[in-house]
Amino acid sequence: CVTLGIMFLEAIIVLIRQSSHVRVTRALRPIFLVDTKYCGGVRRFIRQILQTLPPILDMLGLLLFFIITYMVLGYYMFSEQNRNFGTLQDSFVSLFVLLTTA
Repeated sequence: CVTLGIMFLEAIIVLIRQSSHVRVTRALRPIFLVDTKYCGGVRRFIRQILQTLPPILDMLGLLLFFIITYMVLGYYMFSEQNRNFGTLQDSFVSLFVLLTTA
């Protein structure tokens, strides 16, 4: 429904402007491909991916909460002694590097 609305809006813009423009609906063509009856497995796969996004976002939010908590804690405890915690941005980068390296 939204896709058809965007296509209709683009058609109106083409009729009014009568000149070249950016074709937004070309990016929406894969939606029509997935919407066919032959791509039921792809639809099911996309639905499963979309259903797993909320728990993943919850975990990312919790991780961000802990990183920010320890970032502020490290800044106030080590900012005078360690240059890696000199600013809040440096604290965040240091903790992120520590978290993402083996």
